[in-house]
Amino acid sequence: MRTRQATTTPSAVPEAFDRRTDERLEFWRQVAETFGISDAAVDEALVGLEPLTVFDLLLPGRSDEERSEVMWALGEFERRSQAADQNTAVDACAGVACAGVCQPAA
Repeated sequence: MRTRQATTTPSAVPEAFDRRTDERLEFWRQVAETFGISDAAVDEALVGLEPLTVFDLLLPGRSDEERSEVMWALGEFERRSQAADQNTAVDACAGVACAGVCQPAA
């Protein structure tokens, strides 16, 4: 598995969103690598596109079975990312004195 260095650019976007975006980009790069597509094609196609649009742009003419497998993998990836985000938020709250800041939603 390849590792990529995350880009650090000033942004008003929360860090968790940036991390999830970087992870999503890495996911699609790995899918593209599996099918012999260049990283440059992934970079050009990805930003702001829906998963099926990305799939159709990067992997045109693939079978329904291949599409289904990639969409399943994306769903699993999204579930793990969301769980990691939730765990990070809970850990951050537990690591702070939580002086009225970490109150459960009413």
